[in-house]
Amino acid sequence: MESLNFYIITHFITAAVSLFIAFIVFDKNRKSISYITLTLFSLAVAFWSLFYSIWLLSYDPQTALFLSRVLNFWATLIPVFLFHWILCLLGENKKKKVLIILTYIITAIFSLFSFSDFYVKEVTPVSFFPYWPKGGWLYGVFMLVIWLPIFFSSFYLLIKELIIRKANSRQQVIYVLLGLIIGFLGGSTNYFLVFGIWEVPPATSSFVVFFPIFFSYAMIKYRFMDIKLVIRKSSVYIMSLGVIFGLVFLVKTLANKYLEEFVFWIDSLVLFFAVFTFPYIKGYFSKIANKYFFTSLYDSGNLILKTGNELKTFLNIDKVYKFLNSIFLENLHNKFFGVLVHAENLGGYQLQYNRGFKAKHGDIFKKNEIAEKFFINKNKIIITEEFKNSFYSEKTKDLINLLENLGVDLLIPLKVKGSLIGLLALGPKETGEAYSDEDLQVLEIIASQAAIA
Repeated sequence: MESLNFYIITHFITAAVSLFIAFIVFDKNRKSISYITLTLFSLAVAFWSLFYSIWLLSYDPQTALFLSRVLNFWATLIPVFLFHWILCLLGENKKKKVLIILTYIITAIFSLFSFSDFYVKEVTPVSFFPYWPKGGWLYGVFMLVIWLPIFFSSFYLLIKELIIRKANSRQQVIYVLLGLIIGFLGGSTNYFLVFGIWEVPPATSSFVVFFPIFFSYAMIKYRFMDIKLVIRKSSVYIMSLGVIFGLVFLVKTLANKYLEEFVFWIDSLVLFFAVFTFPYIKGYFSKIANKYFFTSLYDSGNLILKTGNELKTFLNIDKVYKFLNSIFLENLHNKFFGVLVHAENLGGYQLQYNRGFKAKHGDIFKKNEIAEKFFINKNKIIITEEFKNSFYSEKTKDLINLLENLGVDLLIPLKVKGSLIGLLALGPKETGEAYSDEDLQVLEIIASQAAIA
């Protein structure tokens, strides 16, 4: 029983972590196909793991068979979302559009049969598991046609990309490859018992959680760990899921004790109740968290309004610099701050204000063709780590080395009606956190206010 509880608990944890990651990824970017496919992949892992735990709690073979088919339905979707996301990550999704569509069609066909005897024939006692699914002939076909080809082709594509990429831009691929290896080895141990190979237990099944963890980290590495934002969102989800799981556990315990003949219908009602009430419970805890636990987080709307009003009152440019330094220090807690004025006659930017950077007032910094073309001219913020990862070359290495040596995390263009005024330079936060999307949006607006000032 202790061994069974281990699988139940670890898969509940895997479900919670995967669901949380799906939310964070989708919240980061709801329009990018890469983020959408990664969200769908994480959701598929979350629901597979959730029903894995619920299935292990089954008290009769009929319920166990139904739940094992539900979890295998979600397992059927994991490979196709994985494959689509990896192709997006490697920039191959448009070239292999037909292959992606074909994979979705074949997966959809298999998923339609996931509740039939062809896919999962029955459940039988195996080792300490009271009910373990036994695969039908179509299950074996799925493994040969979809599961194995997708995983091995994903390995091949990632290793190929790893060889092609330069040393300084391989990290993202390494994280993905590492997550794929650990998750693949973990998830694959579930299939031995399905095909009657009793010698191999699913001991590493919970390793599947490393799929979404490593993939998400690789996807949004440089701004994923915004600690305050993660704590705020995760606390709300943990409290909400805790209430849901607590109620489900209480109802199931009472039903199994007093209403055994209605267990299936009660399980169905409980599932409907959990899905229907979760948004309301989450909304309630969200209000509590924002009201009582996170009042120290700056209010972006108030900060923007206050900054705009204050900047209108300054007639001296030095006061503008000092004011910007003070609001960034107070709200973002950045170590360094500087203002560079665009000096066209000098072919670059001249440092006019500096707090903390290893540079002198009046120092000249030359323009960089790539940075100007893809960021400054388009009024986009340069994030040093992301710029290094995506644009490192002979043309950019001097700029990247300069930014890293000075400790510049962000370069923010200052523009008025399309005319370039200069740049704001920000160093890392005192806390070690990365700048969040909210921080970047606020900085863009304040930069436009400052440029006018």
